Amino acid sequence: MSTAVLADRDIVADFVAVLAHHRHVHSAEPLGDGRWRVRRTGTGSVEILSSEQTEEMVMDHLIAAFAARGLANPDDF
Repeated sequence: MSTAVLADRDIVADFVAVLAHHRHVHSAEPLGDGRWRVRRTGTGSVEILSSEQTEEMVMDHLIAAFAARGLANPDDF
């Protein structure tokens, strides 16, 4: 994934906060430098995600949300 898509860490942080608020992730804590400690819903295990992994997680959720509403085809991304 291109880091240019979500290069602004404030935007990524906002999206991660929304994912946590809507329980798409159980919890998320910023660690600095774009890294996050995330506990995914259903697994219970804690993951330390790099900035690239965090961006990928956000994009995966965005793609799924658009596809679920018929607004995009996952193959478009």
